[in-house]
Amino acid sequence: MLRSAFRIRPFGNYRSIGGIARWGGERYEIGTVLRRGFAKKKKEEPIQTIGRPMKLIFDEKDRCLVFKHLNGENELKWMVRADFAFIAMNLFLFVSELTFPVFGGWNLASFTFGLGAGLAGALFLNVFSKRTIKEVRLFKAGDRIEVLFFNAFWKEKSAVFHVNELANLQPSRFSYMRTEHVNEGFYYINLEKNTFSGLPEYDEITRSVLNGHAILFSRMSAVADKYKKYR
Repeated sequence: MLRSAFRIRPFGNYRSIGGIARWGGERYEIGTVLRRGFAKKKKEEPIQTIGRPMKLIFDEKDRCLVFKHLNGENELKWMVRADFAFIAMNLFLFVSELTFPVFGGWNLASFTFGLGAGLAGALFLNVFSKRTIKEVRLFKAGDRIEVLFFNAFWKEKSAVFHVNELANLQPSRFSYMRTEHVNEGFYYINLEKNTFSGLPEYDEITRSVLNGHAILFSRMSAVADKYKKYR
């Protein structure tokens, strides 16, 4: 049989409620402490959401940014500067050796080779940057995307594709991946440099559209609901 006796003892700003209970010949002590007055509501801590979107935000053209190459423009700028510095150095040495021969023909040949390598590097940057994806914006219908490409020397250009025009996303070189367009050939993207890296839903959407799979509006709504708590 259970028998108990409880008592309240005040001390300071607290009250102690305790007692002794007996069950089957055994003795148990029961107690708790209550604070006097009403407890103050705990101040809610702000949510830390650096780099996390509130939801899928569509602009006035019903486009949502799902991929943006982080710091890509700055990296490309410094590569172009380094290549131009290499070209200028070899051109100066080539002209100097041609005007005032000091080391002979072999040195002139090496400067010529260095100048050619620098020009080849500039050509590579020009071609590769035009096929490297900087931004991907998904239309609300889920079956079209707008892609913005880098450009090492001229103005960046964008193009609108139906997702059915893209397919076969697979790894390429230097942590880049490539997708194949039915008419234009290969395009390159670095998913590891996505501004939304760490959010698996955004990575899944980007991979899906570059593989030629449309995104249902219900799927986009589910992603928006998941991240709407972030500010």
